[in-house]
Amino acid sequence: MHAILTLSARHLQKVPCSLTSGPEPDYKLLEQYHHHEALTAFHADFHNNAQSNQDAVLATSFLLSFHACSVLDFKLVIPAEDRSLTFLRYIPSVLSDLADTTQNGRFQVLVEPRLFLPHVTPSMGPGAQFMSLLNHLPQDSPALVHRDIYVERIESLTLYLSTSTSKDLQPSVLEELLSCFLRWQSLCPAEFVDLVGELDGIALVILAHYYAAAAYLLSRNRGKWWWWHEKPGYMVGTIGDYLGREWEHWMQWPRGMIQRVGNLSSR
Repeated sequence: MHAILTLSARHLQKVPCSLTSGPEPDYKLLEQYHHHEALTAFHADFHNNAQSNQDAVLATSFLLSFHACSVLDFKLVIPAEDRSLTFLRYIPSVLSDLADTTQNGRFQVLVEPRLFLPHVTPSMGPGAQFMSLLNHLPQDSPALVHRDIYVERIESLTLYLSTSTSKDLQPSVLEELLSCFLRWQSLCPAEFVDLVGELDGIALVILAHYYAAAAYLLSRNRGKWWWWHEKPGYMVGTIGDYLGREWEHWMQWPRGMIQRVGNLSSR
């Protein structure tokens, strides 16, 4: 119930609708309260009662994921924080410790959609452009300390990025691809998530590529996944503004894709 009220309060902030003549409720405060209560109960149930309350835990997982993907009002001191990246990684990490619960397959839908996109070395498109910029960094660049992490993540995104040039995707495939996009976040290695949390420039560029490709798929899947429509454009814009002019070449493709798909929330 708290998860439902969290998401409801979130959207009532976007479209206020007062049903009484009195003062309008503080939906932001209500969102924070119900979100805290939902996470507290979810954590306990996922660790202790997942087997006996599978339907409730599964439904709550989705609702909290929807909320994490819809949140835009990040802390000003951490302009590129991504709550969904952190939350979606939490689910598989818990599932890995609950083998008895996951063997029946009911929870696998949270992290393993039927369609799976493997790692591929990019040879063209935005992935190849990213690799070219990475390969032309000075040999003494501090960024090269994390080169292996960057390469692994961009290779994991290669096929996702290629979908941004596909024009003949069927609706059913679009749904599966979007599920894969969420799965990508859930399987990000801790090292990459830490780099994003530290506002590492190249890690943020990779995240911007991810959201730009997601924006394209969302633009092709109109009327669905409404809870994710604002996030991609917001993240690409926020990351670009934070990195500044020095990173214009790195951010050229993500920014261009967001301009191409336009404002998804107005569709």
